[in-house]
Amino acid sequence: MKKILFAVLAMASLSAQAQKNAFFDQAFWKGNTDLAAIKAEIANGSNPSQLNQMSFDASVMAINNNAPAESILFLLAQPGNDVNKLTHDSRTYLFWAASRGNLPVMEYLLKNGAKVNMQDSHGYSPLTFAAVGGQADTKVYDLLISKGADVKKDLNHDGANALLIALPNDKDFKLTDYFVSKGLSLNSTDAAGNTAFNYVARSGNIELMNKLIAKGVKYNDNAILMAAQGGRGSSNNLAVFQYLEGLKLKPTVIGSNGETALFSVARKPKQEEIINYFLSKGVDVNTADKEGNTAFIAAASGNRDLATLELLSKSVKNINQVNAKGVSALAMAVRGNSAEAVKFLLDKGADLKTA
Repeated sequence: MKKILFAVLAMASLSAQAQKNAFFDQAFWKGNTDLAAIKAEIANGSNPSQLNQMSFDASVMAINNNAPAESILFLLAQPGNDVNKLTHDSRTYLFWAASRGNLPVMEYLLKNGAKVNMQDSHGYSPLTFAAVGGQADTKVYDLLISKGADVKKDLNHDGANALLIALPNDKDFKLTDYFVSKGLSLNSTDAAGNTAFNYVARSGNIELMNKLIAKGVKYNDNAILMAAQGGRGSSNNLAVFQYLEGLKLKPTVIGSNGETALFSVARKPKQEEIINYFLSKGVDVNTADKEGNTAFIAAASGNRDLATLELLSKSVKNINQVNAKGVSALAMAVRGNSAEAVKFLLDKGADLKTA
């Protein structure tokens, strides 16, 4: 009990500290905050090197909000803001500056010893992080390459290079052509055999997929899994999956980890139409991946859309099924879902002993 109370008090203390730091407030950065305003807040007690609960500090906030270079460089020069300081997702300032295409800040960081070949917690380097964010300015990549970045060896955790990562946002192939000129191939694949087509399938851009087919790029069943993943904060509609099925790709494809397309779809709200599509094609809700998780367990872990849980539950054979670590859907819901989701599972017969 004392440990819990201590943890609560510690969190409250951290929250109070964060509230006092004006640099953590997004509103502060609206309208290109000038240097005078930043200096005034420091004088008022705001700490320019403090990390918030998400590990963002004033410099990252300034870079991501496109503050004037003068303001950013001033913040970077403050004590505690080393050029290779780790922030959110283990990214240094060079990651954020490259993603924003901020060449003056990149040049400052590199001049002062910023490392170009570091990887964040997702396996991205500054170069591939810029690519995944859709940064189209080739000068960003030129600068990183001139300082030692190697596009041929620079792969993320999935084994994907910058060309594959950038392609979904590269509608006119200008960036693709750039990376080809640097030695990458349009026929590149990642560690799981995903092609450029598969990466575009994730974005659901049918026009771009057709262009890749016209260029002779191959595709495989994994494109279904990539499309099911969707983009960050976005989902693909039924037309995308019907298009892929029209290319003779199998909706029942099983990924290298044993997952079906439902694993990704089930994690997102308002996907009843897509779930029904995959169910109608014979995808089994009860299929377990190598860790013993099922699409239903995946949904229970964080999807607060009860309609999704209701739909999937109709096909679940054992609501108390556990994964390889002995964790059930109910246990997942208790850890990361809502009280309503927990109640739903209990009403469906989930055993409290599995929580």
